Amino acid sequence: MFPKLNYEIEKFIKAIFYPYMARISSKINRVKTSPASLSLKLRDKIRKALGKKPVSIESYIKIGKFYIAKKLVLIMVLIVLLAVTAGPKLYEKINSYRATPVALVENQGKEPNFTGKAKVVDEDNKLKYVGNLKAGKYEGEGKLYNGKNKLVYDGAFKGGLYEGSGKLYRSEGAILYEGDFSKGVFQGQGKYYYPNGKIKYEGAFSNGEYNGQGTMFNLAGKVLYRGEFSNGVYKGQGKLYKDQLLYEGSFDNGVYNGKGKLYSSSGTLLYLGDFNNGQYTGSGVLYSSKGNILYEGSFENNRFEGEGTLHFEDVEGVRYKGSFAAGVFDGKGTEFNKAGVKIYEGSFAEGTYKGEGTLYDNEGLMVYAGTFDKGLCNGAGILYNPDSTIAFKGFFKDDQIDYSGFLVMPEADLTALLGEPDKKTEEFESPDEGDNSSEGGEKKLISVTLVYSKYDLEFRLVPSILDPKKLVVELAGPVKSNNYNEAEGSPPVI
Repeated sequence: MFPKLNYEIEKFIKAIFYPYMARISSKINRVKTSPASLSLKLRDKIRKALGKKPVSIESYIKIGKFYIAKKLVLIMVLIVLLAVTAGPKLYEKINSYRATPVALVENQGKEPNFTGKAKVVDEDNKLKYVGNLKAGKYEGEGKLYNGKNKLVYDGAFKGGLYEGSGKLYRSEGAILYEGDFSKGVFQGQGKYYYPNGKIKYEGAFSNGEYNGQGTMFNLAGKVLYRGEFSNGVYKGQGKLYKDQLLYEGSFDNGVYNGKGKLYSSSGTLLYLGDFNNGQYTGSGVLYSSKGNILYEGSFENNRFEGEGTLHFEDVEGVRYKGSFAAGVFDGKGTEFNKAGVKIYEGSFAEGTYKGEGTLYDNEGLMVYAGTFDKGLCNGAGILYNPDSTIAFKGFFKDDQIDYSGFLVMPEADLTALLGEPDKKTEEFESPDEGDNSSEGGEKKLISVTLVYSKYDLEFRLVPSILDPKKLVVELAGPVKSNNYNEAEGSPPVI
């Protein structure tokens, strides 16, 4: 009777603990202080004893009225060794496979060292965590709550921090983030959500920020941006959308920076070239709403600056080629009409003719060459006939001949400007009757008249008050004019 009972107990214990016997035998095998032969003999004896079925009274030990199998005693000894060597890990393993988590109260002293499945509540019995613990810290799969039965996080943990794949929720329960974590922050691939549950961003994360390739969406779910990010802002190559493609190219700090293309709301190309801080700066091409080139050249802060070429918007052809400043013609340049004929070449200032230049008619024939101011002939210049011969050479004021410009001009300067006159008449002072002082003396010159027939100019010169030996212009006007010193009433010449 008793041997049979011993045998049944032995079978029950072996069914539970036999898988661990090999581990104990292995540990005994690795005892370095024992000789190798002793270790082998001990291992063989253990295996022989465990594998041999009791067949005689010698296989039992009598204790009082009972007989206990020697094999069972050996198993009990091995169980003690197992508890010492593998007990803690075995306990952890058993806890990890528990169907029902162990209930723990936060800050009650148990969770700091607990390993296995657990359900952690706070002191008010509010749910805080359900999942695996390792030495009291969240480890493996688990769910974290905010103490108001609202899920905060669902996913993998390591060392108490979010690590691996998981989902993070807002306080009201809507999903905030879904993807990869590292040391508690977004790291790797993931999705970030608006409060309404729509995806706001999908792509790469680093240190909790958008970093790398990603796509930004608006509240309606339409793409806003697709490309490279750095620390949460557009940086690198990307495409910006507003219902359709608005810009493609380089970004820095969230704005256009570098080479790029800007499009209109209808999808036509508006600008191709360099950007700086979101503005046209550098070399580029600006297009009209019809897709024709409007301007090509240098820009600064969205305005034409430096050398460039401006085209007509409604027809093909160059309107102006030269220097710009603050978006207008400024410096040396050439202006053309719609037929492509040059109509002006020279200096500009603030968008108008100023300085030295040459004006042409719509056929390309020279009209005027000289000084301009405020877009008009002002100063010294030459007026030309349709056959390119000189019509007038002198001074102009607001596109009219200005005879007053010749006044007090020394004779030497006048001849340097107009050349030698066609006719020169000198007038001397007549001596008084009875005056014998002039006999044999020199006659006093009182005026000189110079006629330039090819310019239709006549001048009267008199001795200068400051230096009577020098003649200066006193009167000037058309030949045989009765009022030839007046500029008023002269017809426009340009």
